[in-house]
Amino acid sequence: MTKRYIVEVCFEDEGLLELPVDATYTLAAFTGETDMQVSVFETLDENLAAQWAHILDAEDRAYVARVMDENKLVSQQCARNPGWRAT
Repeated sequence: MTKRYIVEVCFEDEGLLELPVDATYTLAAFTGETDMQVSVFETLDENLAAQWAHILDAEDRAYVARVMDENKLVSQQCARNPGWRAT
């Protein structure tokens, strides 16, 4: 099975992350109480996903990191209480 690594960040923080050619990027607007725009980065490279998390941790930014195996959620980490996620 192929694992996918997904990192969600606030739209304003997307410039902190480098996006190599083999990674994908989509932008989604999550509506709700905050109506925040969230950038979603996806890669098959575990090391790249770890690098993204490290950068966001160093900058003290909120993010959600997920590991997917096909369409099954393997793990999820919410760092610094992202405002676009329900607690």
